[in-house]
Amino acid sequence: MLSEGWTIPLKGFIRELEFLQTLHFNSLRLVDDDRLVVNMSMLIVLAIDDLFKNNVGDSTSVALVDDKDKPISILNDVEMYKHNKEERIPRTWGTTSQGLPYAEKAINHAKNWLIGGDLEVIEPISIMMV
Repeated sequence: MLSEGWTIPLKGFIRELEFLQTLHFNSLRLVDDDRLVVNMSMLIVLAIDDLFKNNVGDSTSVALVDDKDKPISILNDVEMYKHNKEERIPRTWGTTSQGLPYAEKAINHAKNWLIGGDLEVIEPISIMMV
């Protein structure tokens, strides 16, 4: 979706400021033109674990690979930040009740860090339907 432009005006996975704007206001103030605000109700994030975060360290670019470790894209000008699940769940679903199936599966069990940056596609993903 990102590489095909379906998430315009995003250039990649969102950074922390964009995460907070989307989470709190369901909109995004564009960096290129801060007078322009666009609707953005969906968080486009990439969760990472402690090991990945430590391996990235101070690097400014990260290669994203497929299941065969073949690089398919590069995430540039990266920013890593805490995945604030405790705030994300109630702001997304309006409740702190335990047991929401999607919240349990997709967020509570997700990794503890998020990484954002501008996506540079090396090779488009092709999907074959049979």
